[in-house]
Amino acid sequence: MNDRPRFDEARSAAIRSLLIDAVEESPRRDRRRQVRIAVAAVLAALGLGLGGTAVAFAVTGVSPFGGVAVIAAPSQSPTPAAPASTTPPTDAPAGPVPHPLVVTGEPITPHDVLTQPAVTPTWSVQLPGGRDMCEYPRVSDVAEGYALVQTGPTQPPEDSNYDCDLDASRFSLTLVDTSTGAEVWSREWSWEFTYGDQTSATLLGTSGRVLVWDPRGGPGPKEVLDLATGSTVASVAAPEGFTVRDLYPVPGDSGDVSFVAQKQDAQGQPTTSWAVMRANPGDLATPLWSAAFEADQATTQPITNASSMLQVTHQTTGQPGLVDVYDVDSGALMVGSTTDRSYSYYDGFTIRASDAFDYQRARTIAGIDDAGNEMWSRTLDSGYAVAPVVQIARLPGSYSQLASEVLLVGPGTQLELVDGATGESRWIVDGAACSPGSGLDAPALSTYGFWLTADDVVVQFDDEGGKCGFDHASGAAVDVSQRPSMNYGSDGELARYRLEGAFGTGGLYSEKGQDVPPSPMPQSGTGTAFDAVTGASLWSVPAFYDERWKFAGGYLVGLSQGRVFGIG
Repeated sequence: MNDRPRFDEARSAAIRSLLIDAVEESPRRDRRRQVRIAVAAVLAALGLGLGGTAVAFAVTGVSPFGGVAVIAAPSQSPTPAAPASTTPPTDAPAGPVPHPLVVTGEPITPHDVLTQPAVTPTWSVQLPGGRDMCEYPRVSDVAEGYALVQTGPTQPPEDSNYDCDLDASRFSLTLVDTSTGAEVWSREWSWEFTYGDQTSATLLGTSGRVLVWDPRGGPGPKEVLDLATGSTVASVAAPEGFTVRDLYPVPGDSGDVSFVAQKQDAQGQPTTSWAVMRANPGDLATPLWSAAFEADQATTQPITNASSMLQVTHQTTGQPGLVDVYDVDSGALMVGSTTDRSYSYYDGFTIRASDAFDYQRARTIAGIDDAGNEMWSRTLDSGYAVAPVVQIARLPGSYSQLASEVLLVGPGTQLELVDGATGESRWIVDGAACSPGSGLDAPALSTYGFWLTADDVVVQFDDEGGKCGFDHASGAAVDVSQRPSMNYGSDGELARYRLEGAFGTGGLYSEKGQDVPPSPMPQSGTGTAFDAVTGASLWSVPAFYDERWKFAGGYLVGLSQGRVFGIG
């Protein structure tokens, strides 16, 4: 079967053959990174990019010509910048020197802290406007050692007794070198307060650009920023006569977005006329391609791997929902108005589920390459459920989890580990010791919580800890009962990091109706690292009442009282 690929089947077969050979000769857990990272590092030093796959640029502390040097790879010509709705980016304060920043889209592996860290943070950066608990901070990985920290937009906590400062909506972005604590740049915006504001920042693939956008169309900033400097390179506006909600980055270095737009009538009311488009976010009115369709409701999904397949789900009242699949590069319709399939994006492949008979199971599961070619398939009359085997490394700018293998659940409690890129069956075992499925007509086993650990074990975790485990190579059962849960806290490859008496763990936001936080903020909690295999405590440090921990750019950081700081 074929989803109208970008290139012919003969070429696809040749690539698949080479891929299988390469997989057999490579470590299973690190197939894609080694060569590209090595090349990217060299090119970054030269200020060059990886054509069509990455953009590399270096931020160095001292230029031979004086000042801070930013070396950038050529990219698409930016749209002329509209007047900014905020003050220019602030200069980074004197302090640590940022290391070279290389944006390739490769997974970021956490740097574990295995020895007792100092109580005093290794570095600390004050975030603009981050002291108000109604301007919740969020962290997005950018690259190895780099993270973008967002505060705001201002929103009162759910059912809170705390009197937020609602004189305006405030929003900020700060690019931080999390390996040294260097603040590269910071931006702040403010506008008339609006409830339900969803302004947020999104990396535009590997283009070296950041999209600032509110899918609800509020009055906040709508801009494209230069990732290296924080400066505005374009304003963003919906095409005239259309309503646009979500803008999703197109994979790669184009900086483009995909989206669906609903046409308005002369009175500004929604119609049943829609279009799916790909465009430069600075010029949404001039798409690279556009395809019209009729529906009452329509949505699209972000493509979180390098696939060309863009899904559009649409529905007309009284009729079943339909799925169209477009080639995101050309706009060509690959699959039209189907009701029997869905697509899930993983690392180096996409799963197509067809002939589904409930929301978790389908009779046919197929692996699809990035061009839309079917590489392998399995069929089972009673239906398969798909459980991704998640790796601990994370993709930059993405909250999706990295998985290059899946477990097919069925029949019954059978588990089959399948290489997603080749369809190779690694092993088949009985998973009766794993967590059962839940819900009406659920599969026999839960599809959630399977991870590939650093010691090469496939483990399913529940809230209590390891539930079942299998040797990655052989499928032999492994005792994982002592392993701490990965369902909460922050997770490295060799250790798990937990807070008690801090944010959401007995401190701030632990229950609804939060009063004004204590002042000064007490250091009443504890942060502890546990061995990922034995569960033994490795070290502990005091934690503030509002403190959170997270891996940011691969380094463990804390957030408290409007600061982001290094741990260990």
